Amino acid sequence: MPHLVRDNVSLFYVPEGQVPPVLFLHGWTCDSQDFIFQIPFFKALGYQVIAFDSRGNGRSSLPPESSPEQLRAEVTSDDVVALLQHLDITEPAIVIVHSLGCLVASLLAVRSPKLVKALVLVSPMNYNLVARYSEFCAMMEVGKARQVLEPVFSFTVGPE
Repeated sequence: MPHLVRDNVSLFYVPEGQVPPVLFLHGWTCDSQDFIFQIPFFKALGYQVIAFDSRGNGRSSLPPESSPEQLRAEVTSDDVVALLQHLDITEPAIVIVHSLGCLVASLLAVRSPKLVKALVLVSPMNYNLVARYSEFCAMMEVGKARQVLEPVFSFTVGPE
């Protein structure tokens, strides 16, 4: 399975097909497997499909001494740029994302507009989460994760 090593992190990706490129970015706590049905569909249409596991998700690792800053959307956006360079992708990609991946893709489009042909944002975060993203990352430090995650999981899977 292909991996790109960047900043002592092994980043897993799935490259399929030929150009033009379609890049899939997952949301928080997800991985490239979220797109297992879309990958063959877009490949059959003649696209080069790239699915990516961000740091600490799926088959990608975290550095031995990790911190919340290493999981920020800006870092993930930089990882995506490095991956596209590693794959010698020079044609702008159609970027299909969901959830927190929408923030990463938006940053990618603003910071590296020549790499992005179009954005498809599925279920993007609301404004409140975007505005408080730094606070959210800080709360994920040891000892505060339960405080952050309990309401999320209570909402998504129920109080049981």
